[in-house]
Amino acid sequence: MSSERHPVRFSIVRSEAPLRKWEALVVQHMLAVEGVQLLGSIIQDAPTAPRGKKMFRSFVQQAEGSRMLAAEENGILENAPSGSMGKADVMLFLGGSAPTDVQRQAAHCWSYMGPDGVCPNVIPPGTREALTDRPSTYFALTNGSLGGAVRSGHFTTRIGLPFTTADEVLEHASLWPAQAMREYVKREAAPLVHTDKPSSVHIPGNLAMWARRLTGALMKPRPVNDGVLGDWNIGVLHQPIHVLLDEEASMNVRWLPPPSSDKGRLEPFGYYAGEGELNVLYRKLDAGSGRSTIARLRPKPDNILKRSRAMLEIDRDHAYPYVVELDGHTHVLRTVNTEGTTGLYRTNDTNDGLEPTTTLLDVALQAPTLFQHQGQWWLMGTQEPCSNAALFIYHGPSPRGPFLPHVQNPVKCDIHSARPAGTPFVYEGALWRPALDTSDPQHPAVVFNKVTTLTKETFAEEPGRLFEGFTNTAYGRGVRTLCAMGDITLVDGLRSPVLSATEANASRGKRRKSSKKRSEE
Repeated sequence: MSSERHPVRFSIVRSEAPLRKWEALVVQHMLAVEGVQLLGSIIQDAPTAPRGKKMFRSFVQQAEGSRMLAAEENGILENAPSGSMGKADVMLFLGGSAPTDVQRQAAHCWSYMGPDGVCPNVIPPGTREALTDRPSTYFALTNGSLGGAVRSGHFTTRIGLPFTTADEVLEHASLWPAQAMREYVKREAAPLVHTDKPSSVHIPGNLAMWARRLTGALMKPRPVNDGVLGDWNIGVLHQPIHVLLDEEASMNVRWLPPPSSDKGRLEPFGYYAGEGELNVLYRKLDAGSGRSTIARLRPKPDNILKRSRAMLEIDRDHAYPYVVELDGHTHVLRTVNTEGTTGLYRTNDTNDGLEPTTTLLDVALQAPTLFQHQGQWWLMGTQEPCSNAALFIYHGPSPRGPFLPHVQNPVKCDIHSARPAGTPFVYEGALWRPALDTSDPQHPAVVFNKVTTLTKETFAEEPGRLFEGFTNTAYGRGVRTLCAMGDITLVDGLRSPVLSATEANASRGKRRKSSKKRSEE
């Protein structure tokens, strides 16, 4: 197709049944893309759905409490003309319809698919995973004409809440066709994305469903482990952060003395104050109440600590005190979920508290990260409800903004490598971004992503080393944060009293195999 061919024309292929709420959002987002023309709607019978287990099929058909799976009352396509297959550049399949061979040859055919090639109207994404205790849910927008994914994501499964999971996945995925269309307008087609082949997910049998119902476990939320549970401590690695890119890197970390009972130290970020004295801001967690405090301590070379000082009382989700030096003063990024803002706080003149200075965004970013790269300031973080999976980027001319959203937002959705996990750094001319892997909540890890493209219009990165923490040390069962401080690196580590060493090692072995497979593909 010629690059001068505008607008990009698309048709909607659907069944006789009304669109679901999430499907109506798909069309709404598509119609808002400049340079795109809707040719019309094509009615096509959906293929016969697989029978599956009887009780599970009945459970799915009910879809009680789901917003995204509810029928759309206002028919957004009611007045749309009849579509023409021969004129469309893209055919978007909704309502459970699937492309025929003739359609695949005539246009790009985009369809939503979960694991095992299952349509979301047959089995909503996350339903099987939530009922079989799988922590990750895979979902994709595929191009049936080229045999790959246009967009894909690995989402956090809400264990015991199948339709809550489906709502979160579908609301997020409703943005994908519009994102891909924006790329299509600029190019001759939307490029395929690299994605791991998802593993098969079985349908719970009738016996399993009855057991859950009889024990009251069906539709009952299970405790959420976001990778924070357990005994956390922070330490100092006397090596620059880039050494951790090497599989044979030094693991000689010096852990601070254990915190008090039922207390945890995690998410450390450092700065130098006074006469070059190292100060560390961190999240001080009370495991009993779930309350957090941003606190400060000063580790000494002899491993003796002065008393920790509280800098700011916060709620649990307001943590991650990312430090940035601006105009000769130490500032901290802070998110206030209750106000829906992300802003800068400054350490006061006596270095014993934090004072608000500037609101950067009217968006509550999780794990907010601010840095300068190639003359531009970048603000990154995730957002609810996909706080461990959906990465958003904003850009501005100065560290105080104004910040504008990246045109591809959310730029990726993957619980393996999206949420920021420390300070970005440049090594041998390449920008590296530590990101949190929460696919195994019992053993959080950090992935070093190599950012290959970062502009106002495009973003791309590829996963590098999966760093699972400082194994064979007192806090070697997980890691959440790596903070570059020149010749040293501040880290955190998990020592869980729940899992045995045998279980931890078995889980780490599975991770290494998965990481090796991803890097080889």
